[in-house]
Amino acid sequence: GMIGGFLTIFLIFYAKYASERYADMYKASMGCEGRIFDVAALACSSLPRVHGLRLLRYLNAAHIAGYIGLSDTYTYGNFFITSNKTKKLLTSLEQKRMESICMDKGGSCYRELISWAIAEVTKAQKNGLIDNQLAHQYRELILKLRGCIGTLYDFDDQPIEFFYCHFVCVLTFLYLPLFTLEVALSTGYTKDLEFFEMLLYETVSITTVFLQAIFVIGLRILADRVAFPYGCDYEDFSVLHYVNFTWVMSRRMLNAELPAETDLYEEEQMCEEATQSPSMYKCQRRGTTQMSEEATQSSNAEMYRESDDDEENGE
Repeated sequence: GMIGGFLTIFLIFYAKYASERYADMYKASMGCEGRIFDVAALACSSLPRVHGLRLLRYLNAAHIAGYIGLSDTYTYGNFFITSNKTKKLLTSLEQKRMESICMDKGGSCYRELISWAIAEVTKAQKNGLIDNQLAHQYRELILKLRGCIGTLYDFDDQPIEFFYCHFVCVLTFLYLPLFTLEVALSTGYTKDLEFFEMLLYETVSITTVFLQAIFVIGLRILADRVAFPYGCDYEDFSVLHYVNFTWVMSRRMLNAELPAETDLYEEEQMCEEATQSPSMYKCQRRGTTQMSEEATQSSNAEMYRESDDDEENGE
C-alpha cells in the first residue's frame, strides 16, 4: 500500500518529466528547420545566388553535423557521407576539415560550420552586397540556429534527475515482489477447490501480477526512451526526414521565382474588382444596414428626449 503509493507518485513525475523533455527537444528540432527556412527566405531576395547557395550548404551541413555529434545512431560514416554524396553539402577540402575535427564526438563540427556561415555573411557585408541591418538579421537567425542545436546538447548533457531515477528503480524492485506476494496470500490455498475454481483463481492472480509488472516496468522503460529521442526506437524522432525536408524546402525557397512587378493601374483595378465581388458586397451591405439601424435608433432616442423636454417646459 504505502510502497505502491510512493511508486505511483514517483513514476508519474518521472514520466511527466520525460514527456516534457521530449516536447522541448521536438521544439528545438523544429526550430532548426525554421531558422534555416528564414535564412533561405532572406537570401532569395537579398543575396547573389552564389552566396545564397554557399550559405545554405553550410547551414544544412551544420544541421546534420549537430545530430551526428548528439547520437551514436547517426555517425559520420553512415549518415554524413551518404548525405554529402546526395546533397553536395561540402567540398572535398571542407569535408577533410570536418574529418580532422571528428564529427562523431561532440558539437565542434556544427559550431565551426556555423562560424563559416557567419563569415559568409560578413564577407557579403564588406563587399556591399547587403547593408548592416540585413547582415544583423542574418547573424541573428544563424545564431538562433546554433542555439536550437545547442539546446539539444544541453538536454543530452543533463539527463533526468537522479532523484527520480533512483527512487523509481528502488521502489520498482521493492514493490513488484511484495505485490506478487500480496496477491498470492489474498488468493489463498486453492488445492481443496474444484478444478475450474482453482483455474479461475490462479488465472486471475497471474494476470493481475503480469499486467502490474508490464505497467510499472513498461512505463519506466518508455520514459527512459522518450527522454533521449535521437536513436533507432519507434518513438524516436525522424531525424532523416527532418534533414531531408529542410534541405529540399530551403533550396526550393532559394529557387523561388519572384513575380513581375505590377503598376498602379493594375493594382487599382484588382482592388476595384475585389470590392465589387459578391462576398465583399454582402459584407459592405451588412455593415451599411447595421450603421443605418444604429443611426435610426439614436435619432429616435434623441427625438423622444426632445419631446419629453417640451412637455416639461409646457408644464
